[in-house]
Amino acid sequence: MRKDKEKKITPPRLIHSSSFKTTIDSNLEWITFKLTLPNPAVSIYNRYFHHTDYVCKYKCDTGFPFELLVNRDNFEILEWKDNSCGEQIYVGMNKHGLLGKVSTKEKALPWKGKVYTYKSYKVLTTNENIVSQQVDDVRYNIDNAKILQYPPEVMRQTTISNYECQPVVKTSSVSKTSEVEHRWETYSSVSVTVSTSIKTGIPILFENKIEISTEVSFGLTIGTTVTESVTDTVSVEVTVPPNQSCVINMLRYKYKVDIPLTGRLRCTYSNGDIRITSITGEILRHSGGRSPGCVESM
Repeated sequence: MRKDKEKKITPPRLIHSSSFKTTIDSNLEWITFKLTLPNPAVSIYNRYFHHTDYVCKYKCDTGFPFELLVNRDNFEILEWKDNSCGEQIYVGMNKHGLLGKVSTKEKALPWKGKVYTYKSYKVLTTNENIVSQQVDDVRYNIDNAKILQYPPEVMRQTTISNYECQPVVKTSSVSKTSEVEHRWETYSSVSVTVSTSIKTGIPILFENKIEISTEVSFGLTIGTTVTESVTDTVSVEVTVPPNQSCVINMLRYKYKVDIPLTGRLRCTYSNGDIRITSITGEILRHSGGRSPGCVESM
């Protein structure tokens, strides 16, 4: 009998009942209740009592400010898991559908001012079994880009001599191959452990202006640096006086460009479910821009 190859399953992430955002890469966050429900607030329909319950931060009391759990864009797949364990306090639900905090040591839930112990309970988790991620609709905020220019460096030095008795015009060409680095960073949602494909134009710095190339698709891991080799060729025409030499210094200015961006993230899970959300981030680009030759007479 043939055995199917086992699939690697990522453990679910437990939702902490705390006042902080659950994780840096999550669309889940605690939002202060301000008379109207934030959208979309995490809820369940309680079949035992026939009403809808919403998840709020523990230690909240009626009449005082409290926070509700919000799943932005309904992006995270939320699941109730049996008999989960850990070291902190989690969002829990008992057999009657009552929501509350779970102390994993005591396996307890509160109800009407008292704490009850249950042999079985569920905690709220997120599904982490993402098989692929795609980023597209990338838009760069060029108006808020930051450009840092470093001092110039000499790419190459060339000497041109004229042994004639009259001026001559000569052309010097220099080619130089250098590396350009791109680094994409996002502030939320994108899992760094899953390979990501991205469709976007590439920012190019030309004469202190940022231009965006045509869109290309490629794979990358968010937070890693992509390096490409670029070869520049520069030609300079020089008039050399009689019986003199000229030194041509080809200069290169290095730049660091930081451009904010927005985009759309599409996540595909192992169960076939697809979730889409908006993301924000930035692209960091380290590159060099050539300049005309600097001519010195000898």
